[in-house]
Amino acid sequence: TYFGLQDTKVKQSFIDLEDGSGDDDDAADDYNVSAQFPSGPEEFSLVQVPDRVKKDNINYAKFAKKIDMQEVKTVLWEVLMSHEDIQANSSSDSSSEIRGSVDFAVAYKKLLDRLLPEARKDISVSVAFVALLHLANEHNLLLENSEDMKSLSIKQEKKL
Repeated sequence: TYFGLQDTKVKQSFIDLEDGSGDDDDAADDYNVSAQFPSGPEEFSLVQVPDRVKKDNINYAKFAKKIDMQEVKTVLWEVLMSHEDIQANSSSDSSSEIRGSVDFAVAYKKLLDRLLPEARKDISVSVAFVALLHLANEHNLLLENSEDMKSLSIKQEKKL
């Protein structure tokens, strides 16, 4: 019996649908497998391996710096306030606002002059700038870049 069928005509029609080889895998007949996949490594079209770049040794800080940021912020704020007194010729006004503008490069040099020698060696421009960003957030400071992108001026926005 062929699939439980007794009739020879039905059995013959199933055999005619097959290719007669007994192989029911018609999917392999639909495309040529060897034509689509390369047989050897020379038939692959791969890109060349790029040249390796020599590893450069970067001398970065290998130990953590211990910086008292509160001291840096306090001294920087004093520098900004004293610079305002000199530049604007203000009287002994005890207001805690900056009148006029202060150049960051000048404030950084004065900051280094006022810090203790032990603290001075660990202070970089980036550390001073981070302290300035903290002060800008706390005291509503406005940081403006010059048009030639060479200096940074510090002003205090008016409180509403």
